[in-house]
Amino acid sequence: GLEKQYAKMYESEAAKTGLPVPSELAWGQIILASSDDLQNALRWEYARRCTITPSAEANIRMLKGKGELEEWGQQYLRVLMNLLDLFSASVHRVEGKKRRRLESFLSDAMPNISTGAEEDVRLEDFCLSLVRSTGVSCLLTDAQSALRLAPVPPPKMTASEALEIMREARS
Repeated sequence: GLEKQYAKMYESEAAKTGLPVPSELAWGQIILASSDDLQNALRWEYARRCTITPSAEANIRMLKGKGELEEWGQQYLRVLMNLLDLFSASVHRVEGKKRRRLESFLSDAMPNISTGAEEDVRLEDFCLSLVRSTGVSCLLTDAQSALRLAPVPPPKMTASEALEIMREARS
């Protein structure tokens, strides 16, 4: 595709000075090779916003004024942005399914856990209430300590079972 096309243009370009090497404009291949590591929405969004997009845009700017390469760069950037949007949708869809399964499991397994909130409970609030109910000491961030948490009756599972559920939620 486009990435292989750039590699050929790079090889044939007489003045390679100032051109990004082909591996710096191979984000499709990089994402494919790293897709298992990027299936976590937070990891993916961080990689997209802090690494992939800035790097691709900087490398495309290096192609400005280089005729055919500049045209290629604009096309590549459009295709890459579409790919990033599609991959984001996929990651969020898969994570949403996992989140709904976990929320359902937690609600069924521990109906006596309450966050003290009248409205729908976020998974994070539920998990924090679960941890507090196990007697495990933990350090709370400002955002977490600001949550309204009701006293919680003893859970129907052990602390190790609860921690295993939370490990699964993080992965």
